[in-house]
Amino acid sequence: MSDVKEKLLQSLASRDINEIIDAIASSPTPAIAVALDDEHNTILHLAAKQGNVVLIKHLVGYDWPTPIDLNIQNENGFSPLHVAAIEEHTEAIEALLSCGANPLSKDGHGRTVIHWVAEKGLEDITIRMLSNLNTDVNTPDLFGRTVLHWAAKRKLQKLASYICSRPDVNINATTNGGETALHWASLEKSRDMIDILLRANADTLIRNHNGQTVADVTCDAAVKTLLEEKMKEAQEKRDKEDPYKVKGESSASTAFVKEVKPQQAAKKMKITLKKK
Repeated sequence: MSDVKEKLLQSLASRDINEIIDAIASSPTPAIAVALDDEHNTILHLAAKQGNVVLIKHLVGYDWPTPIDLNIQNENGFSPLHVAAIEEHTEAIEALLSCGANPLSKDGHGRTVIHWVAEKGLEDITIRMLSNLNTDVNTPDLFGRTVLHWAAKRKLQKLASYICSRPDVNINATTNGGETALHWASLEKSRDMIDILLRANADTLIRNHNGQTVADVTCDAAVKTLLEEKMKEAQEKRDKEDPYKVKGESSASTAFVKEVKPQQAAKKMKITLKKK
């Protein structure tokens, strides 16, 4: 088996397609299933890592003894499509997708390829994938991060605008740390991204698990001032909409007051009836 690995690795290093094909053909075991390194990458993973579209198409079209698994995962849970996305090889991504690779398979951290292409800043392909796939745009990874969080982090305005235009978007989705996309945009001091999220009615009053508002997490004075103004407006609007809310109360207190008021009214009614 070590000889098989060595020959396959040497041929891959040469990037000579004929040499690679010869190594595959001479392998006594199906080369597609051979783990070639400590991370259990197969030849398809390494082709994706190289961005070698010709080799990818050859491997997919090769007459293997058993059907090829396009979504085979390495030790980190990465499929070849994940690897192509991580290495930012857009042509390899497109090739694997056209061959039937699953863009919704998750790696060891719960990330789909859509999460990865967004994190890497591959804006156009992220939008195409979201547009063409019947998938939940709010799908989080194991840390609660959505594609919108990555759009905010990477300042991908076109992607954020597209996501915010979708009727199924949860604009206020939070990470495991309680941070919204607006928290991330504020942290990145991205005024344009903040404007996009505010126009989509992002909630400025949400606090993360450290008790920080969107204004607290930025070190940009202008951004802080803008967000504090928006927070003040949002709080005033919320106070007007809630007739039971006492100024300065938290939303949790408000919910309690709403629940208690009708009960108090009922008690007063009983007292009045008894007096009669």
